[in-house]
Amino acid sequence: MAESTKSPAEVLGAKVGLFGLLGARHYDLALKAAHQFAQATRCPAGGNVFLWLNTKSEELMARENALRQASIHGGEA
Repeated sequence: MAESTKSPAEVLGAKVGLFGLLGARHYDLALKAAHQFAQATRCPAGGNVFLWLNTKSEELMARENALRQASIHGGEA
């Protein structure tokens, strides 16, 4: 069974339907940036790029919170 191909206008229309016009304009850039981030931060080959991005974001929040807590507790001592 042959796979149907969509025209660029149809693809853009689908993106606009999902993300709105502004989101559609930025979708490809965001996707490329997410993949570049994953590669730069050693995401395992074949890994879920978005899960990796979420995991790294949570790690960053945990570190920021730990630094904030240390600052607060250090200031009270």
